[in-house]
Amino acid sequence: MMKQIQKSGVTEGRPGFPFVRTCLFFFAIVLLLNLNEWLILKPQHLEWLQSLTARIIATILNGLGLQTILQGTRILFAGAHWEIVSECTALQAMYVFVAFLVAYPSSFRSKLIGIAVGLPLVFLVNLVRLLILAWAIQAFPDYAEIVHDYVWQIAFLFLLVLMWLGWIDLVVKRE
Repeated sequence: MMKQIQKSGVTEGRPGFPFVRTCLFFFAIVLLLNLNEWLILKPQHLEWLQSLTARIIATILNGLGLQTILQGTRILFAGAHWEIVSECTALQAMYVFVAFLVAYPSSFRSKLIGIAVGLPLVFLVNLVRLLILAWAIQAFPDYAEIVHDYVWQIAFLFLLVLMWLGWIDLVVKRE
């Protein structure tokens, strides 16, 4: 019989959070998802997501009064010509979020809830990102590249971590 002794909030004899295993599992999942995209999927397999993103952004920009021309996955408007490539769809951010959920020790149901709520949220935030970039190009063209390359990269990483922690608090801990 294992004796349990309480020391500074931790019960001995009970396994703790498997930090190293979770980190390695996270890394493996992100690597596998990216390898799948790089080696197995063909560019045309992701074109639907690129086209969807381009159509939504062009429609919203036109609705906001910024005249755009949509040519497949290209959006042309005053001050910019965008090609919506795979990286513009937030797919890699979705990979990271899915890896956070799958690697974290929780129930299958919790993971499904997180994916069902999280992936559309990441997609929507990415649309907001593109709309803000279009606005930045119009309002502050000298700073648009900084907004694209740095501000949104940091913001997306921060968002993913917040979503993951929120999922742990709102879904996993409540099961």
